[in-house]
Amino acid sequence: MLVGTIFQNTKKPLRIWFGAIYILTTSKKSVTSPYLAELLGITQKTAWFMMHRIREMLKEQQPEFLDCSGPIEVDEAWIDGKEKNKHFGRKRDPNNGNFRNDGTPYKPKKMLMGIMERSGQIVLRYMPSGKKKHLLEFINQKVPAGATIYTDENKSYMDLNKRYNHATILHRLSKYVDGQVHTNSIENFWSLFKRSIYGVHHQISEKHLHRYLNAFAAVFNARAMSASERMHKFLESSEAPLSYDELTNMRYD
Repeated sequence: MLVGTIFQNTKKPLRIWFGAIYILTTSKKSVTSPYLAELLGITQKTAWFMMHRIREMLKEQQPEFLDCSGPIEVDEAWIDGKEKNKHFGRKRDPNNGNFRNDGTPYKPKKMLMGIMERSGQIVLRYMPSGKKKHLLEFINQKVPAGATIYTDENKSYMDLNKRYNHATILHRLSKYVDGQVHTNSIENFWSLFKRSIYGVHHQISEKHLHRYLNAFAAVFNARAMSASERMHKFLESSEAPLSYDELTNMRYD
């Protein structure tokens, strides 16, 4: 009965699992594994594994295509903390930009991309490369041709007008709304997302980042549902088993 689901081979009662799913999917800013462990009376290691299994399950909630009946907002975000707030050793070495001041390799900020129906659903993706080709590929996968898309003045979006009704808001001129043209909705989402990262998780490893994005998108897209409706919706897609060995040995390519 539990084979092929996130509960496969579990030694914990289902009430613990349901409690974890409820807490993780009803918290607007997410929770940490130590906090979840304290609430459920389990170890931090068990809570961490359960949370990643739940996040893996939530990848099924990302829509295959977005609704193009209204405007679509596209924007990218960067995470990994502000350079000025980092400890001296973790800052980029001004004499060798490939390393930090402590001599270890310098890792640039992580680029995230979001595509959002205005007042609707959102899809998120971690982009290992910010190349124009990869950004447009993601948009073409998720947004049907002919849709109205609003972006900022990033040059990577210039060719969108070949497939979409594309309009740009000029942030560099301190202009943020021009009639219906703006990206305020998705920027508000990024604000909430970053408060969760920096305020709750502090940082997220590259190999697990895509799974966190699954969870944030799923919870955001179900924001109009009641807690019971949300639980029912998420449990319908619980067929995403992830073993501990797979999780801990996983590489992000």
